[in-house]
Amino acid sequence: TEQAGKLWHISNVFTNEPALRLAQRLVDATFAERVFFCNSGAEANEAAFKLARRVAHDRFGEDKHEIISAYNSFHGRTFFTVSVAGQPKYSDGFGPKPQGITHVAYNDLAAHFAVGVHGTTYGGNPLGCAVADALLEIVNTPEVLNGVKARHEIFKVRLQRLGEQYGIFSEIRGRGLLIGAQLSEPWLGKAGQVLAAAEKEALMVLQAGPDVVRFAPSLVIDEADIDEGLQRFERAVARLVAQG
Repeated sequence: TEQAGKLWHISNVFTNEPALRLAQRLVDATFAERVFFCNSGAEANEAAFKLARRVAHDRFGEDKHEIISAYNSFHGRTFFTVSVAGQPKYSDGFGPKPQGITHVAYNDLAAHFAVGVHGTTYGGNPLGCAVADALLEIVNTPEVLNGVKARHEIFKVRLQRLGEQYGIFSEIRGRGLLIGAQLSEPWLGKAGQVLAAAEKEALMVLQAGPDVVRFAPSLVIDEADIDEGLQRFERAVARLVAQG
């Protein structure tokens, strides 16, 4: 609010002091030498794919452009990023897709190595330049990281207990505060119904496909807010289960 009262946005012909301070903090805290600010995760990922291709082009030649990604991953909603994601429902029907993308099954290390990118040939593939499903959110501050781990345990324990009590979840998975609650067999395909029930409690949750309810709160969410949110979520689940 303080910054909005001074300056909202300017052309990239100019810069501003808060952006410079943030860029310096990011450089000091990570491996990076420079920072690219953008408007969304999709834009950031698309820029990362372009940068990987450019680096490979400059170091190894124009043929080295292949991006390796997992089926059913997600990297954003631009045409390039949905094409990398390997989910036809998001990319079919929009004309010719970007080329130079290879998909393999998630968590299949043998498949990754078969098409991967070791050295200049990455698993024997002379075209490989990047592995898209290795994208990571880097948390490098110990206080934040420890807080994320503690909050993850709160979510995991509460959601497991809720799943056992109401028979709605078969597994709670994920790391940090990107958590997926896998719906049990009787509830498969009904993630949308869970979201709708949560909305009636003024609670916003997400879904990762039709079978997984996704929780992605702030990394520094207050524990009191976690408790309030999960109480609302339990009321939503109880009502949904009662309705059958």
